[in-house]
Amino acid sequence: MTNGIAGSYAPRHVDAGESREPAYGGRAEDAPRVDPGRMKQIAMRVGRVVLGVAFLLLGVVGLFLPFLQGILFLVIGLTLLSSESEYARHCLQWLRDAVERRRHKALGRASHGGK
Repeated sequence: MTNGIAGSYAPRHVDAGESREPAYGGRAEDAPRVDPGRMKQIAMRVGRVVLGVAFLLLGVVGLFLPFLQGILFLVIGLTLLSSESEYARHCLQWLRDAVERRRHKALGRASHGGK
């Protein structure tokens, strides 16, 4: 009989009749295949989300610091995230509409002599 500490860390004994075959069937040929194209697609999605979040964070910081262009980073982050998130797509559309409204308002003032 072993004490609790030594016994819990000791390697498990494998009987001669017990197999150490993996759960997927045992042979390397039977291992699940990973499609390289699918892996690249997943890596691109993860990279796009990570970059999008990083740009959003930079944008928020840039709103308070005078040497960073916060709006630019927010737009870049929302653009990257818009392919993955409906909320980011909605925010980006709202931002585009707000810019369009301001542009029309500014053009309206210019045509009325600046009033």
